[in-house]
Amino acid sequence: MREHYKLPTLDDVLPKLANAKIFSRLDVKEAYWHVKLDKESSDLTTMITPFGRYRWARLPFGLKVSSEIFSTKAHRSSWRYRRSCGRTNEEALIDNDRKLKKLFQRCNDYNILLNEEKKEVGLTEITFHGHRITREGVKVDDVKVKAIHEMPCPTDVSGVKRLCGMVQYMAKFLPDLANDLAPIRELTRKDVPWIWSDECNMAFKRVKKRLTEAPILAYFDVNKEVVLQVDSSKSGLGAVLLQEGKPVEFASRALKPSECNWAQIEKEALSMLYGLERFDQYTYGRKVIVQNDHKPLAAILSKPLSRAPKRLQDIMMKLFRYDIEFRFCKRSQPCISGHSKQSIFGK
Repeated sequence: MREHYKLPTLDDVLPKLANAKIFSRLDVKEAYWHVKLDKESSDLTTMITPFGRYRWARLPFGLKVSSEIFSTKAHRSSWRYRRSCGRTNEEALIDNDRKLKKLFQRCNDYNILLNEEKKEVGLTEITFHGHRITREGVKVDDVKVKAIHEMPCPTDVSGVKRLCGMVQYMAKFLPDLANDLAPIRELTRKDVPWIWSDECNMAFKRVKKRLTEAPILAYFDVNKEVVLQVDSSKSGLGAVLLQEGKPVEFASRALKPSECNWAQIEKEALSMLYGLERFDQYTYGRKVIVQNDHKPLAAILSKPLSRAPKRLQDIMMKLFRYDIEFRFCKRSQPCISGHSKQSIFGK
């Protein structure tokens, strides 16, 4: 049977670093070649060449199951260590050194070769998957910010798609990104002629400015209260996940053409559903306080399902999946790191 292994995502890993003070990063040299194939599996990799037939004795790169097989073997053989989180930096360094010695011994026992050139140990911050992991929280990678700042204005649709893709990777740091990119994103439509207008140029500059002001995102903690702030505008939805008043992650999306014609209360309800589903791994199975600045929404949510309008019924049915407590939050009330909801969601 085919090997299966659920690879953890970055969002799965980050919450485990909540109290970390010292970071280390190790790389396995020629990783897949550590896995020896049995005779039956080796025969399946046989290839014909001008010099005869050859088969792999070790797990080759390029097979769709290679990553899963290697990850399964690595998971079973490696020692699972938690973060180095002593009370002081000195204690954290001692703890980090102790765990590294055990890990190196474990690698030696299982004949796992590490790449010395890529080894980084005892650091106060590291760059991983385009994010700067620090003891204070997650920061945007300066290299990626610099690349976008030095990026010239797009000259065709392909350039716009490339820009949107690069910026979207850092969407979790950028509130109201959907609205900021709206004028630029319009150029990707088939029926829209290519005109890089002043509005597009201003949107481009606004995105660059937001990147330089990107906040530090807190690590998610399962033991802390979860607050979800949501809002909608005439063209987009915005959401931010908070713990102790600090942002964990931002999210936004543009409204579909049909959704733009919805009543405002329907858009606000949709923003609630969007935020809960977007952060499903954080919101499902625990109580979530949902804050929104549309007071009529509180009355609708307290009514029986049968008394709500049809479109809201569909949304409310999906909301029943979550344990939520709705709280009205005035738009002028400070919410996130000193900003108001108006500045966060661009309403």
